[in-house]
Amino acid sequence: MAPGTGIGNSAPTPAPIAAKSRRPRLHHVDYMRPFKQCVVISTHSLLLFAPAASATAGAALLVTHLGRFAFMFISAAMLVYAYPQLERGNFGRFWRRRLLAVAVPYALWTLFYFFWESVPGVPGLYRPTGGLTGSASTSLEHLGYLLLTGYYQLYFLVLVLEFYIVYPLFLWLLRRGARRPWLLLATSAAVQLVMACLLHWGLMPGWLSGFWGMREVWEYQLYLVAGGLMALHYREVHAWLCRHWRLVLMAGGATLVTAEAWYWLADLKVVPMLGGTSLTDAFQPVVIPLFMCLIGAIYLFGVVVAHPRAPAWIRSAAQSGADNSFGIYLSQVLFLSIISMLGWGKLATSLSWPVVVVGAVMVVFLCSAALTSLLARLPGAKATSGRPRQRWYRPQAWRPRPPQVVPAAPAAVSPAG
Repeated sequence: MAPGTGIGNSAPTPAPIAAKSRRPRLHHVDYMRPFKQCVVISTHSLLLFAPAASATAGAALLVTHLGRFAFMFISAAMLVYAYPQLERGNFGRFWRRRLLAVAVPYALWTLFYFFWESVPGVPGLYRPTGGLTGSASTSLEHLGYLLLTGYYQLYFLVLVLEFYIVYPLFLWLLRRGARRPWLLLATSAAVQLVMACLLHWGLMPGWLSGFWGMREVWEYQLYLVAGGLMALHYREVHAWLCRHWRLVLMAGGATLVTAEAWYWLADLKVVPMLGGTSLTDAFQPVVIPLFMCLIGAIYLFGVVVAHPRAPAWIRSAAQSGADNSFGIYLSQVLFLSIISMLGWGKLATSLSWPVVVVGAVMVVFLCSAALTSLLARLPGAKATSGRPRQRWYRPQAWRPRPPQVVPAAPAAVSPAG
């Protein structure tokens, strides 16, 4: 890595805390968000546009499951960073602020997608209930089901809401183990490994696996613990990752090769038992070290982009992606549906499917970002875009935000990863 990239001996550490009530903003963690959103959109694009029988598409899908775990890691990291301490008397205020910040956009977009399901031509993948029907009671049942379980990608907000509810207990456990963070992390990893084995080989009860398992926050506990520990020890974690960036990248490469070898050995029936209940299962033991290493690599990506020597346009684009990340997450299925209805999948007859998938990711990301930017300038911006309302025009808005010390107020933290 060239000098001045922000990794290695020249890596800047986060700015010192100016006062007890002020903490530095972790811009490099913010810059993880647009990359994570691209990974999430990649998962959905593969499911929609890649050949279902393609083993290569399955191998790619296995890696893109990273998005869901990075989502939980960033959500925990930013929440613990904003609320490193929470007194019992503040529980009510905390829950009101955080639950409303997520629940209102969640309910509004769930209602939108409920009606969107009824639009002719919407892919079956995005019509879990069928939307409106001739029966009012059945329609209300469909809407209630979506609100309780989460429409397609929105179920991650159900997980975030669950996390907010148990956050006081999570923070208590996290701080109890903070004096021996490696022991806590190792214990959490061991629990995650056992759960992954039970899930992958179908040894969990039905209500703890499959559709329902993906909606239970405890099945993501390793990534929540890792994110929380990073926030509590962000100086040490930042310095360690920057100092050992070569090791992190090499470990990422090694775990990627291992995970892909695991997949192909199962797919080619060399070691069929490795396939478990699904070759591309997001919860299987081999992906745990892979995703932990890749999250570290994405963190380093954010450090490089946030470095003052990075080109201004890159920092500006990353900041825009970070600001719009919640809205991109909310609206991505809308644009995936639209391009599918317009015949995007037919491009595979003249182009290779990887080109079609990559193109879909780019189009959906940019369209979702544009819609979020628009919604952020209209009334009700927080409910529709997850952002405070923005001005239509800000002089010199193209300039990247310089690193700064900002108050660690909960309102300054995005509602979700």
